[in-house]
Amino acid sequence: MHQTKRSALRQSFIPTLFLLTVLSVTTVYEFAGADELRGEDYITGFSLSDFNGVGHIDSMEEDRMVIDDCSRRLSSGISYYKPGPVKISASAFSVGSRVGYVEDRNGQIRSLWLLPAKSRSK
Repeated sequence: MHQTKRSALRQSFIPTLFLLTVLSVTTVYEFAGADELRGEDYITGFSLSDFNGVGHIDSMEEDRMVIDDCSRRLSSGISYYKPGPVKISASAFSVGSRVGYVEDRNGQIRSLWLLPAKSRSK
């Protein structure tokens, strides 16, 4: 009887230990890689903290844009989005549009996000 209890305990312990080990390794792996994988894939556009800056477009040219009186160069590989993230065309942007942007390491805008107009409180 004593031997049977030990055997039953061992049979339930090993699968439980295996499951806990797999879950621990998976969790550590996910958290370790989270900081390395930054970019548009992890930006939703719903939080203003996703962006390097937010403002309204004052003027637009082919390779630069003025946002809130500050001239900014556009990266040659710029991507355009709206919150979601959903890719959109550059033609969706116009003077007066409220935008958020993400810069590359050279300070050029690498992604431009069309944001909803700021709601006015009464």
